[in-house]
Amino acid sequence: MHTLLGKLHKRLPWLKIGPAFSWVSTFAETSDGLLYFGPHLQYGLRVLFAMACGGNGIVFCSVSADILLGDVRAECQR
Repeated sequence: MHTLLGKLHKRLPWLKIGPAFSWVSTFAETSDGLLYFGPHLQYGLRVLFAMACGGNGIVFCSVSADILLGDVRAECQR
């Protein structure tokens, strides 16, 4: 975001503009390229992964979040 704003201000220095909001996402992949969903033994049962969504998979991210939230709620009720 800062790079983009810097380029914009360089070309149009009189323009006073800034972001209304911003967000960030972490992208990662598994070593074999396959999806990974749920807890990982290395990080314990409280760290959940949804590594199957990709850059344009916002619907899959939403569905994954719902599924993982259901798992967390079920675990909390035990």
